[in-house]
Amino acid sequence: MLYGIVDSSVGTRTGTGRVVCTIGIAGYGFAEASALEQVRRTKLPVLFIHGDADTFVPFEMAGELYDAAGGEKELFVVPQARHGKAYQTDPTGYESRVTAFIAKYIRT
Repeated sequence: MLYGIVDSSVGTRTGTGRVVCTIGIAGYGFAEASALEQVRRTKLPVLFIHGDADTFVPFEMAGELYDAAGGEKELFVVPQARHGKAYQTDPTGYESRVTAFIAKYIRT
């Protein structure tokens, strides 16, 4: 994998993000799927996406994940986006940021 994109609305209030399919893809099992711990371990570039109106995962978690990341990183905050609604709230901004991020790290 050349890059990572983390929509930080995927997780819980305790910061232990649960990923449905991790074994074989990410190299760790379901029980070990702590977003904070995994972000600390990566040296890959990561784009963090979080809505500032998310009431399920506290907005502060995006900052914690961003600060913990060891590689190159970007944070895209979507104003007025609720949990899991970043794309629906700002599809143009979302597509633009994701496309630019991927283009930065994918060589054609």
